[in-house]
Amino acid sequence: MYYQDEGLNIGKVIRTLFFASVVITLLLLAWYLFTHGAVSISTNSKTAVVSIAPEDNQTSESTKSSDGQLFSILGTGTYIVTATEGDKQVKQLIVVTPFHILNRTLSLADIASSEPVTNFDSSSFITSSQGISLFDRNQKAISSIDSSNHFSTSDPKYRFDYVSWRSYGNGLATVHTGDSDERVFMAINSMIPTEVPLPTPLTNQTYLSFLAGRSGSDFITEDGILYRRSAEGRYERIVDVDKTATLLSASTTAVALLSSNAETDCKIHLVSLATKKMSDLPAHCSQSSGYSFNVSWSPQHRYTAIANGSSLKVYNDALQEQYTIPDSNASSPLWLSDTELTYIAKNSVWKYNIDTKTSTAIGTIPLYTTVTNLQKKEGSSDLYFTGITSESSSLYRLVNKEPAVDILKINESATSAITDNCSLHFVNLTSFNLIISTSKPLQTSCDTDVNNYLSTIGISKPPVQYDLALNQYTD
Repeated sequence: MYYQDEGLNIGKVIRTLFFASVVITLLLLAWYLFTHGAVSISTNSKTAVVSIAPEDNQTSESTKSSDGQLFSILGTGTYIVTATEGDKQVKQLIVVTPFHILNRTLSLADIASSEPVTNFDSSSFITSSQGISLFDRNQKAISSIDSSNHFSTSDPKYRFDYVSWRSYGNGLATVHTGDSDERVFMAINSMIPTEVPLPTPLTNQTYLSFLAGRSGSDFITEDGILYRRSAEGRYERIVDVDKTATLLSASTTAVALLSSNAETDCKIHLVSLATKKMSDLPAHCSQSSGYSFNVSWSPQHRYTAIANGSSLKVYNDALQEQYTIPDSNASSPLWLSDTELTYIAKNSVWKYNIDTKTSTAIGTIPLYTTVTNLQKKEGSSDLYFTGITSESSSLYRLVNKEPAVDILKINESATSAITDNCSLHFVNLTSFNLIISTSKPLQTSCDTDVNNYLSTIGISKPPVQYDLALNQYTD
C-alpha cells in the first residue's frame, strides 16, 4: 500500500504540474496577445531599407529588413517606421495595438538638389517674382537681384546693422550713416532707407528688436515693451515683455518672442493680439550658434510649429501639444498648407504631413552647411534658404535638377576677395553672372586677377556685371 500511495502521489504531482504549466502557458499567451500587435509595411521601392524603432528611442531598432517591405510582431506602443534608399527617406508614426495587423505603405519621394543662387551673404532675405532683396551682414549693405538677374547694392554711406524684410525692396533696418557711431532706425522703401521715429529715442544702450510684418503691421520691442507699428507709422503699446526679448515671428493673430535671461533660462512668449495676453512655453537654451529658434503658424491658424532649441513641436490652436517631429534638433519650420509643414534636419529638407504623421525628405543640403532661414518664394512653392559654413554664406534654392558644375565650383571655392581692391561674387537667379567689385582705375587689373582665379578653379568666365564705386556696368 505504501508504494501504491506513493505512485498515486507522484502521478497527482505530475498531473498538477501539467495543468499548472498549461494554465501558465495560456496566461502567457493571453498576456502576449493583449500586449502585442502585428505590423505590415510596404514601400514603393524593392531595395529600400525598412526599420522600426520605439518613438522614444529611435537609435534602438526593434526590427529591420532590406527588401522594401517588413512584417513584424511588436509590443503595443508608439513606434517610428523608417524607409531609406540613398538620400531618399520617409518616416511615419505608428501605434501598435493588440489583436490588430497594422498595414502601412510608405512612399519615398524624389529628392531635390540645392542650387546656389548667390554667394553674397544673405543673413536676411526675401524672394518674390520681382526678385530677391538681401541683407549682407559682411558688407553691412542691402542688395537686390531683380527678375532680369541685375544686381544692385546700397550706397556705402549707409552701414546696416540688421534688416527685416516686408516685401521685395521694402523693410525695416537699423543703420549707421557716414562715420557716426549712433544707430538710426529706418524704413526701407524701394531699397531706399529713410529715418523714421521710434516710441522713444534710440540710443546705443536701447534694447531694440523689430520685425517687418508681411501681413500689414510691423512689431517693435524697445526696452521691454512690445509695440505694433501701423503702415502710417503709428505705435500701439501691446504688452510688457522681458527687456532683452527678441522678436521671432508674427501672424495676423499673434506675435512670438524669445527671452534668454541666462544659459539655462530660455522661454518662448506667444502674445495674442486680440487679448494682449502672453503665454509662455519652455525653450532649450541651445548652445549651437547655427540653431534657429522659430515659431510658424499654419495659414488658417489651426496649428503652431515651434522650434524650441532641442525639438520641433506642433501645437493646436489651444496650444496643446499634438506631436513632436521625429528628428532631433529639427528647425526652421515653414507651413506649405494647413496640413503640410517643411523643416530642416540632418542635412535634408523635410515635409511633414499632419494628418498621416509622416515626414518625407524632399531636398538635400550641402554637407557641413547650417541652415538659418527657410522661406517660400512669394506666390510660389519654390523653397529658398541661407546656408552657412565655417568659411562662407550662400543663398540656395531647391531645384529638381543637378546644378551646373561651374556654379558649384565657384560657390564651393568660398573665395570672394581676390585682392584687397578686387572681389568676386556671383548671382544665379535667372542666369549665371559674375559680380566683380572694384574701382574704375583698377578694372583691367582686377579682370586679369579674376581670369587667373577662374582658370585655377577650372571654370569658364560667364557674363560679368561690374560694381565700380556705385556705378553698374554690364560686360
